[in-house]
Amino acid sequence: MKTLLFLALACIGLFSSCKDRDADPNTLPEATQSGKNTFGVKINGKAYTPKSSKNDLSNIGYPTYNGVWDDFSYDENKTFSPLVSLDNVNLTRIILRINDPKGITSKEYMLNGQDQNNPQGRITIGYLIYETTTLKKQYNAIPNSGSIIITKNDNNVISGVFSGKLQNVSDANDKLEITEGRFDFNKNTINDYKFP
Repeated sequence: MKTLLFLALACIGLFSSCKDRDADPNTLPEATQSGKNTFGVKINGKAYTPKSSKNDLSNIGYPTYNGVWDDFSYDENKTFSPLVSLDNVNLTRIILRINDPKGITSKEYMLNGQDQNNPQGRITIGYLIYETTTLKKQYNAIPNSGSIIITKNDNNVISGVFSGKLQNVSDANDKLEITEGRFDFNKNTINDYKFP
């Protein structure tokens, strides 16, 4: 009888510990500022985190990367433009873009869309859906609908939060809401960091 009771309790403990390790699909990583190589966002209420891509799209101008890619050496710290794969076949991506002619600092950048000639620089969020190598849908930020806030930017770490509304470039009635976005990248390791 004691053996049976012990086995029953052991099984309950085993199943409850497995349940605790199962990730809640609506949970995002904590918003940190220490270079933990994390990224998370909710798109229309659904949580997304980076996924390692199995698809090489270098033939259309993108590098092969493990989930997040950015060229931190480009433009003397005046451009921040991480490309994040949201699925394992690299068909769904989100991109943040800040072009600040004065240099990117810790501050709030209001979304202003795709205007390349804006004197404040281009600040936008994009969402891209591909079929193999063909762009199927593209969403761009609606100006003044949100912001990207850089909470830390030094030689090793860039982190922040973001939100906004996006609109399909081919259908003005097709919109997405971006909420609870956060990123915390170690500039030295993010391009090689292996996401699940």
